[in-house]
Amino acid sequence: MVNNRTKSLVNYIATTLQQITGLFFADAKRHEQLESYLALKPEGFKPIRIPIAGVQHHCPQWVLHSLSLNHNVWLHREINDFDVNAIAIKTDDGRKLGYVGRVISRNLASYLDKEKNPLQAVVTQLTRDVSGEVLGMAVGFYLPDPLVREIQGETRNWTSYCDVDADGVTYLFLDSDEAELEQVNEVLRHNGLPWRRSGLAYRVAPDGRQYRWYIRLDGDLSKSVLQNILEDTLGPSRNYAESSQVINEWMIEQFDEENRDLRGQLKTLQDKIHEIDRTPKPVPKQRGGSQRRELGNTIKVLLPAIHFLRDSLDVITEIESVEPILRDLGILCSAPAEIKGERVEGASPWKERRFSTGQKHDGRFYFKNQDSTWVVLISYKDCQKQDIAYLKKN
Repeated sequence: MVNNRTKSLVNYIATTLQQITGLFFADAKRHEQLESYLALKPEGFKPIRIPIAGVQHHCPQWVLHSLSLNHNVWLHREINDFDVNAIAIKTDDGRKLGYVGRVISRNLASYLDKEKNPLQAVVTQLTRDVSGEVLGMAVGFYLPDPLVREIQGETRNWTSYCDVDADGVTYLFLDSDEAELEQVNEVLRHNGLPWRRSGLAYRVAPDGRQYRWYIRLDGDLSKSVLQNILEDTLGPSRNYAESSQVINEWMIEQFDEENRDLRGQLKTLQDKIHEIDRTPKPVPKQRGGSQRRELGNTIKVLLPAIHFLRDSLDVITEIESVEPILRDLGILCSAPAEIKGERVEGASPWKERRFSTGQKHDGRFYFKNQDSTWVVLISYKDCQKQDIAYLKKN
Protein backbone atom coordinates (compact mmCIF):
# COMPACT_ATOMS: atom_id res chain seq x y z
CA MET A 1 0.00 0.00 0.00
CA VAL A 2 1.52 3.27 -1.11
CA ASN A 3 1.07 5.98 1.54
CA ASN A 4 0.31 9.65 0.85
CA ARG A 5 3.88 10.76 1.57
CA THR A 6 5.26 8.35 -1.05
CA LYS A 7 2.64 9.51 -3.56
CA SER A 8 3.61 13.17 -2.95
CA LEU A 9 7.29 12.33 -3.41
CA VAL A 10 6.58 10.46 -6.67
CA ASN A 11 4.45 13.34 -7.95
CA TYR A 12 7.16 15.84 -7.03
CA ILE A 13 9.84 13.83 -8.86
CA ALA A 14 7.59 13.42 -11.91
CA THR A 15 6.81 17.16 -12.00
CA THR A 16 10.49 18.07 -11.61
CA LEU A 17 11.51 15.70 -14.41
CA GLN A 18 8.82 17.16 -16.62
CA GLN A 19 10.05 20.69 -15.94
CA ILE A 20 13.68 19.72 -16.59
CA THR A 21 12.70 17.96 -19.80
CA GLY A 22 10.68 20.99 -20.88
CA LEU A 23 13.61 23.31 -20.16
CA PHE A 24 15.98 20.99 -22.02
CA PHE A 25 13.83 20.92 -25.14
CA ALA A 26 13.19 24.67 -24.89
CA ASP A 27 16.93 25.34 -24.68
CA ALA A 28 17.59 22.90 -27.51
CA LYS A 29 14.95 24.60 -29.64
CA ARG A 30 16.44 28.05 -28.92
CA HIS A 31 19.91 26.74 -29.72
CA GLU A 32 18.57 25.26 -32.96
CA GLN A 33 16.91 28.60 -33.79
CA LEU A 34 20.17 30.44 -33.15
CA GLU A 35 22.20 28.01 -35.24
CA SER A 36 19.75 28.28 -38.11
CA TYR A 37 19.76 32.08 -37.79
CA LEU A 38 23.57 32.27 -37.79
CA ALA A 39 23.63 30.03 -40.85
CA LEU A 40 21.54 32.64 -42.70
CA LYS A 41 24.40 35.17 -42.73
CA PRO A 42 24.73 36.27 -46.37
CA GLU A 43 28.09 37.17 -47.85
CA GLY A 44 28.94 40.84 -47.38
CA PHE A 45 26.83 41.15 -44.22
CA LYS A 46 28.05 41.92 -40.70
CA PRO A 47 26.43 41.45 -37.27
CA ILE A 48 25.27 44.48 -35.30
CA ARG A 49 23.85 44.74 -31.77
CA ILE A 50 21.47 47.53 -30.71
CA PRO A 51 19.49 48.35 -27.54
CA ILE A 52 15.69 48.40 -27.57
CA ALA A 53 14.14 51.75 -26.60
CA GLY A 54 11.09 51.94 -24.31
CA VAL A 55 11.09 48.32 -23.10
CA GLN A 56 9.51 49.15 -19.73
CA HIS A 57 6.99 51.49 -21.35
CA HIS A 58 5.71 49.22 -24.14
CA CYS A 59 5.96 45.68 -22.80
CA PRO A 60 4.54 44.06 -19.63
CA GLN A 61 7.02 42.29 -17.40
CA TRP A 62 5.41 38.87 -17.78
CA VAL A 63 6.18 38.99 -21.52
CA LEU A 64 9.78 40.07 -20.84
CA HIS A 65 10.20 37.28 -18.29
CA SER A 66 9.20 34.74 -20.97
CA LEU A 67 12.18 35.77 -23.10
CA SER A 68 15.74 34.54 -22.86
CA LEU A 69 18.97 34.97 -24.77
CA ASN A 70 18.83 33.83 -28.43
CA HIS A 71 15.05 34.17 -28.65
CA ASN A 72 13.82 35.13 -32.11
CA VAL A 73 12.38 38.63 -32.47
CA TRP A 74 11.46 40.74 -35.52
CA LEU A 75 11.99 44.34 -36.63
CA HIS A 76 8.83 45.78 -38.25
CA ARG A 77 8.36 49.12 -39.97
CA GLU A 78 5.51 51.02 -38.32
CA ILE A 79 3.34 53.98 -39.22
CA ASN A 80 3.91 56.39 -36.35
CA ASP A 81 2.78 60.01 -35.85
CA PHE A 82 5.88 60.82 -33.82
CA ASP A 83 8.57 59.26 -36.03
CA VAL A 84 8.36 58.61 -39.79
CA ASN A 85 11.25 56.15 -39.46
CA ALA A 86 9.70 54.16 -36.60
CA ILE A 87 10.78 50.51 -36.33
CA ALA A 88 9.03 48.33 -33.75
CA ILE A 89 10.58 45.16 -32.31
CA LYS A 90 8.12 42.31 -31.77
CA THR A 91 8.06 38.70 -30.63
CA ASP A 92 7.12 35.77 -32.87
CA ASP A 93 3.48 36.14 -31.78
CA GLY A 94 3.41 39.89 -32.46
CA ARG A 95 3.83 41.33 -28.95
CA LYS A 96 5.63 44.66 -29.07
CA LEU A 97 8.81 44.90 -27.00
CA GLY A 98 9.86 48.45 -27.89
CA TYR A 99 11.45 50.45 -30.68
CA VAL A 100 14.76 50.96 -32.44
CA GLY A 101 16.28 54.29 -31.28
CA ARG A 102 15.92 57.21 -33.68
CA VAL A 103 19.65 57.58 -34.35
CA ILE A 104 19.68 54.06 -35.79
CA SER A 105 16.18 53.95 -37.28
CA ARG A 106 16.82 56.91 -39.58
CA ASN A 107 19.51 54.81 -41.29
CA LEU A 108 17.73 51.47 -41.02
CA ALA A 109 14.19 52.47 -42.08
CA SER A 110 14.98 52.87 -45.80
CA TYR A 111 16.65 49.43 -45.83
CA LEU A 112 13.55 47.78 -44.32
CA ASP A 113 11.32 49.67 -46.77
CA LYS A 114 13.29 48.19 -49.67
CA GLU A 115 13.21 44.70 -48.19
CA LYS A 116 9.42 44.93 -47.61
CA ASN A 117 9.64 42.19 -44.95
CA PRO A 118 10.32 42.19 -41.21
CA LEU A 119 13.98 41.71 -40.28
CA GLN A 120 14.82 38.68 -38.11
CA ALA A 121 16.95 39.24 -34.98
CA VAL A 122 17.84 37.44 -31.73
CA VAL A 123 17.89 38.67 -28.14
CA THR A 124 21.53 39.24 -27.11
CA GLN A 125 21.13 40.98 -23.74
CA LEU A 126 18.58 41.17 -20.90
CA THR A 127 19.34 43.69 -18.16
CA ARG A 128 17.60 43.06 -14.81
CA ASP A 129 17.57 44.72 -11.39
CA VAL A 130 17.97 42.84 -8.10
CA SER A 131 14.25 41.98 -8.04
CA GLY A 132 14.46 40.32 -11.47
CA GLU A 133 12.53 43.06 -13.27
CA VAL A 134 13.75 43.53 -16.85
CA LEU A 135 15.05 47.08 -17.31
CA GLY A 136 16.46 46.84 -20.80
CA MET A 137 17.20 44.61 -23.77
CA ALA A 138 19.46 44.43 -26.79
CA VAL A 139 19.06 42.47 -30.02
CA GLY A 140 21.49 41.40 -32.72
CA PHE A 141 21.00 40.87 -36.46
CA TYR A 142 22.82 41.00 -39.79
CA LEU A 143 23.01 44.01 -42.12
CA PRO A 144 25.04 44.83 -45.23
CA ASP A 145 28.59 45.84 -44.30
CA PRO A 146 28.29 49.47 -45.59
CA LEU A 147 25.09 50.02 -43.59
CA VAL A 148 26.70 48.63 -40.42
CA ARG A 149 29.62 51.04 -40.83
CA GLU A 150 27.22 53.94 -41.42
CA ILE A 151 25.20 53.15 -38.26
CA GLN A 152 28.28 52.57 -36.11
CA GLY A 153 29.77 55.82 -37.38
CA GLU A 154 26.82 57.70 -35.86
CA THR A 155 26.33 55.68 -32.67
CA ARG A 156 29.83 54.61 -31.64
CA ASN A 157 31.56 56.98 -29.27
CA TRP A 158 34.56 56.41 -27.09
CA THR A 159 37.15 58.45 -25.25
CA SER A 160 40.40 57.45 -23.62
CA TYR A 161 43.27 58.67 -21.50
CA CYS A 162 46.73 57.13 -21.25
CA ASP A 163 48.91 57.53 -18.16
CA VAL A 164 52.43 56.22 -17.58
CA ASP A 165 53.32 56.44 -13.91
CA ALA A 166 56.73 57.02 -12.35
CA ASP A 167 57.36 53.26 -12.10
CA GLY A 168 56.88 52.71 -15.83
CA VAL A 169 53.43 51.12 -15.61
CA THR A 170 50.97 52.16 -18.32
CA TYR A 171 47.26 52.57 -17.56
CA LEU A 172 44.88 53.08 -20.46
CA PHE A 173 41.53 54.49 -19.27
CA LEU A 174 38.61 53.94 -21.65
CA ASP A 175 34.99 55.02 -21.98
CA SER A 176 33.26 52.53 -24.29
CA ASP A 177 30.87 49.62 -24.16
CA GLU A 178 32.07 46.22 -22.98
CA ALA A 179 32.24 44.72 -26.48
CA GLU A 180 34.58 47.49 -27.59
CA LEU A 181 36.76 46.95 -24.50
CA GLU A 182 37.12 43.27 -25.44
CA GLN A 183 38.03 44.26 -29.01
CA VAL A 184 40.83 46.47 -27.70
CA ASN A 185 42.05 43.77 -25.28
CA GLU A 186 42.20 41.23 -28.09
CA VAL A 187 44.13 43.57 -30.40
CA LEU A 188 46.64 44.46 -27.66
CA ARG A 189 47.27 40.80 -26.84
CA HIS A 190 47.43 39.82 -30.52
CA ASN A 191 50.10 42.46 -31.17
CA GLY A 192 52.25 41.11 -28.35
CA LEU A 193 51.98 44.18 -26.14
CA PRO A 194 52.54 43.58 -22.40
CA TRP A 195 48.83 43.43 -21.53
CA ARG A 196 48.30 42.48 -17.87
CA ARG A 197 44.59 42.90 -17.13
CA SER A 198 41.51 45.11 -17.54
CA GLY A 199 38.37 45.84 -15.54
CA LEU A 200 35.97 48.45 -14.19
CA ALA A 201 37.72 51.67 -13.18
CA TYR A 202 36.78 52.67 -9.64
CA ARG A 203 39.30 55.51 -9.33
CA VAL A 204 39.31 58.91 -11.01
CA ALA A 205 41.92 59.04 -13.78
CA PRO A 206 44.82 61.52 -13.57
CA ASP A 207 43.00 63.87 -16.00
CA GLY A 208 40.23 64.33 -13.40
CA ARG A 209 37.61 62.20 -15.21
CA GLN A 210 35.89 58.99 -14.17
CA TYR A 211 36.25 56.45 -16.99
CA ARG A 212 34.34 53.18 -17.22
CA TRP A 213 37.28 50.80 -17.84
CA TYR A 214 41.00 50.54 -17.24
CA ILE A 215 43.61 48.45 -19.06
CA ARG A 216 46.97 47.83 -17.41
CA LEU A 217 50.08 47.24 -19.50
CA ASP A 218 53.52 46.61 -18.05
CA GLY A 219 56.09 49.03 -19.39
CA ASP A 220 56.34 52.63 -20.59
CA LEU A 221 54.50 52.43 -23.92
CA SER A 222 54.15 55.12 -26.57
CA LYS A 223 50.86 56.99 -26.15
CA SER A 224 50.72 57.62 -29.92
CA VAL A 225 51.02 53.87 -30.60
CA LEU A 226 48.15 53.11 -28.21
CA GLN A 227 46.03 55.89 -29.72
CA ASN A 228 46.62 54.49 -33.21
CA ILE A 229 45.60 51.01 -32.03
CA LEU A 230 42.41 52.41 -30.49
CA GLU A 231 41.48 54.34 -33.63
CA ASP A 232 42.26 51.39 -35.91
CA THR A 233 40.07 49.18 -33.71
CA LEU A 234 37.22 51.51 -32.70
CA GLY A 235 37.33 54.27 -35.31
CA PRO A 236 38.08 57.98 -34.72
CA SER A 237 37.63 59.20 -31.17
CA ARG A 238 35.33 62.06 -30.24
CA ASN A 239 36.53 64.66 -27.79
CA TYR A 240 34.85 64.88 -24.39
CA ALA A 241 32.32 67.57 -25.37
CA GLU A 242 31.27 65.72 -28.53
CA SER A 243 31.03 62.42 -26.69
CA SER A 244 28.88 63.95 -23.93
CA GLN A 245 26.52 65.44 -26.52
CA VAL A 246 26.18 62.10 -28.33
CA ILE A 247 25.47 60.29 -25.05
CA ASN A 248 22.83 62.88 -24.11
CA GLU A 249 21.08 62.49 -27.47
CA TRP A 250 21.32 58.71 -27.31
CA MET A 251 19.74 58.53 -23.84
CA ILE A 252 16.92 60.87 -24.89
CA GLU A 253 16.11 58.60 -27.82
CA GLN A 254 16.22 55.39 -25.78
CA PHE A 255 13.56 56.76 -23.40
CA ASP A 256 11.92 59.21 -25.78
CA GLU A 257 8.32 58.72 -24.71
CA GLU A 258 9.12 58.59 -21.00
CA ASN A 259 11.19 61.80 -21.13
CA ARG A 260 9.42 63.92 -23.74
CA ASP A 261 8.35 66.53 -21.15
CA LEU A 262 11.93 66.87 -19.83
CA ARG A 263 13.56 68.04 -23.07
CA GLY A 264 12.94 71.73 -22.42
CA GLN A 265 14.50 71.48 -18.97
CA LEU A 266 17.47 69.59 -20.42
CA LYS A 267 18.07 72.31 -23.01
CA THR A 268 18.06 74.97 -20.30
CA LEU A 269 20.53 72.99 -18.19
CA GLN A 270 22.77 72.38 -21.20
CA ASP A 271 22.90 76.13 -21.88
CA LYS A 272 23.89 76.78 -18.26
CA ILE A 273 26.52 74.04 -18.37
CA HIS A 274 27.90 75.51 -21.59
CA GLU A 275 28.30 78.90 -19.91
CA ILE A 276 30.05 77.32 -16.93
CA ASP A 277 32.33 75.27 -19.20
CA ARG A 278 33.43 78.42 -21.02
CA THR A 279 35.35 79.41 -17.89
CA PRO A 280 38.58 77.36 -17.93
CA LYS A 281 39.36 75.52 -14.72
CA PRO A 282 42.66 73.94 -13.74
CA VAL A 283 42.50 70.15 -13.79
CA PRO A 284 44.31 68.59 -10.84
CA LYS A 285 47.16 66.45 -12.10
CA GLN A 286 47.50 63.15 -10.29
CA ARG A 287 49.84 60.28 -10.89
CA GLY A 288 48.83 56.66 -10.40
CA GLY A 289 52.28 55.99 -8.97
CA SER A 290 51.90 58.63 -6.26
CA GLN A 291 48.66 57.07 -5.04
CA ARG A 292 50.34 53.70 -4.86
CA ARG A 293 53.36 55.10 -3.03
CA GLU A 294 51.20 56.97 -0.52
CA LEU A 295 49.20 53.81 0.21
CA GLY A 296 52.42 51.78 0.54
CA ASN A 297 53.99 54.29 2.90
CA THR A 298 50.85 54.41 5.05
CA ILE A 299 50.68 50.61 5.37
CA LYS A 300 54.42 50.47 6.08
CA VAL A 301 54.02 52.86 9.04
CA LEU A 302 50.84 51.30 10.46
CA LEU A 303 51.60 47.64 9.64
CA PRO A 304 55.39 47.27 9.48
CA ALA A 305 55.16 43.46 9.57
CA ILE A 306 53.54 43.39 6.10
CA HIS A 307 55.73 42.89 3.03
CA PHE A 308 53.98 43.07 -0.36
CA LEU A 309 55.12 41.12 -3.41
CA ARG A 310 54.99 42.15 -7.06
CA ASP A 311 52.08 44.47 -8.06
CA SER A 312 49.95 44.00 -4.92
CA LEU A 313 49.67 47.75 -4.30
CA ASP A 314 48.55 48.31 -7.89
CA VAL A 315 45.73 45.80 -7.45
CA ILE A 316 44.63 47.44 -4.19
CA THR A 317 44.37 50.83 -5.93
CA GLU A 318 42.34 49.28 -8.79
CA ILE A 319 39.54 47.69 -6.77
CA GLU A 320 36.37 49.43 -5.59
CA SER A 321 36.88 49.20 -1.83
CA VAL A 322 40.16 48.64 0.04
CA GLU A 323 38.57 48.34 3.52
CA PRO A 324 38.24 44.50 3.56
CA ILE A 325 41.91 44.07 2.57
CA LEU A 326 43.14 46.62 5.11
CA ARG A 327 41.03 44.97 7.82
CA ASP A 328 42.49 41.53 7.03
CA LEU A 329 46.02 42.95 7.00
CA GLY A 330 45.44 44.47 10.43
CA ILE A 331 44.10 41.20 11.85
CA LEU A 332 46.98 39.30 10.25
CA CYS A 333 49.44 41.45 12.22
CA SER A 334 47.53 41.61 15.53
CA ALA A 335 45.70 38.25 15.74
CA PRO A 336 46.87 35.93 12.94
CA ALA A 337 45.04 32.92 14.36
CA GLU A 338 41.73 34.61 13.47
CA ILE A 339 42.61 34.79 9.76
CA LYS A 340 41.48 31.59 8.09
CA GLY A 341 42.76 30.65 4.67
CA GLU A 342 42.92 27.66 2.34
CA ARG A 343 46.29 26.09 1.65
CA VAL A 344 47.63 26.80 -1.83
CA GLU A 345 48.16 23.41 -3.43
CA GLY A 346 51.80 22.82 -4.31
CA ALA A 347 52.92 26.10 -2.76
CA SER A 348 53.15 25.41 0.97
CA PRO A 349 53.12 27.29 3.35
CA TRP A 350 51.16 29.87 1.32
CA LYS A 351 47.47 30.31 2.18
CA GLU A 352 44.70 31.93 0.17
CA ARG A 353 41.67 34.11 0.99
CA ARG A 354 39.07 35.53 -1.38
CA PHE A 355 37.63 39.03 -1.40
CA SER A 356 35.25 41.11 -3.49
CA THR A 357 36.69 43.54 -6.03
CA GLY A 358 33.33 45.30 -6.33
CA GLN A 359 31.63 42.92 -8.77
CA LYS A 360 32.12 39.44 -7.30
CA HIS A 361 34.56 37.46 -5.14
CA ASP A 362 37.25 37.40 -7.82
CA GLY A 363 40.04 38.92 -5.68
CA ARG A 364 42.79 36.74 -4.22
CA PHE A 365 44.76 37.39 -0.99
CA TYR A 366 47.82 35.12 -0.60
CA PHE A 367 49.88 35.20 2.60
CA LYS A 368 52.57 33.35 4.56
CA ASN A 369 54.73 34.02 7.62
CA GLN A 370 58.44 34.29 7.06
CA ASP A 371 60.90 35.38 9.75
CA SER A 372 58.24 37.34 11.73
CA THR A 373 57.12 39.08 8.54
CA TRP A 374 53.85 38.50 6.72
CA VAL A 375 54.58 38.18 3.01
CA VAL A 376 51.46 39.10 0.99
CA LEU A 377 50.41 38.94 -2.66
CA ILE A 378 47.14 40.63 -3.71
CA SER A 379 45.87 39.56 -7.12
CA TYR A 380 42.89 38.41 -9.21
CA LYS A 381 41.24 35.05 -9.85
CA ASP A 382 42.03 35.33 -13.58
CA CYS A 383 45.76 35.40 -12.75
CA GLN A 384 45.63 32.42 -10.39
CA LYS A 385 47.59 30.00 -12.56
CA GLN A 386 50.49 32.43 -13.02
CA ASP A 387 50.27 33.51 -9.37
CA ILE A 388 50.64 29.98 -8.02
CA ALA A 389 53.66 29.39 -10.26
CA TYR A 390 55.08 32.65 -8.88
CA LEU A 391 54.36 31.65 -5.25
CA LYS A 392 56.17 28.34 -5.69
CA LYS A 393 59.33 30.31 -6.43
CA ASN A 394 58.86 32.70 -3.49
